[in-house]
Amino acid sequence: MKIFRKSALKMETLSRYAGSEITLVIDTKTRWNSLLSMLERILLLKDAVQKAMIDLRETCLLLESEFELIADVVKCNN
Repeated sequence: MKIFRKSALKMETLSRYAGSEITLVIDTKTRWNSLLSMLERILLLKDAVQKAMIDLRETCLLLESEFELIADVVKCNN
């Protein structure tokens, strides 16, 4: 998700699909609980993230199996 954080153009592309009121949450090195909120937000914005990455021609696309793994991690915490 650092791809979107470092570029205003990429964040604009993502917000076009996700809406301006919802943005990604980036985890921090000092807080483990921020990782969970980042993963939950990725699942919430799954379609928007995939569409934005296709529009931006990013080579690092997330596969469906990776989204399933993220969902499993989030389920383990609940």
